[in-house]
Amino acid sequence: MPSNHDYLRNPQLQTYKNRECKIQLTNDLIVTGTISDYDTFMNVTVTNCTDSDGNTFQSAVIRGNSIVSIW
Repeated sequence: MPSNHDYLRNPQLQTYKNRECKIQLTNDLIVTGTISDYDTFMNVTVTNCTDSDGNTFQSAVIRGNSIVSIW
């Protein structure tokens, strides 16, 4: 029987969890930070992040449909 949290498993995003990475957004911004959490809609919570305009944030939530790529 699957556990209650099997729906949260996403092998692609699990690779980036708790690691610093870059996230390209649909508005051409690139956010650099640590992905601390995500959900089934690919919404991600990023901590200690900076965007390509030079703005810094302690944490931010990025909506999944605005993400182009993560590396």
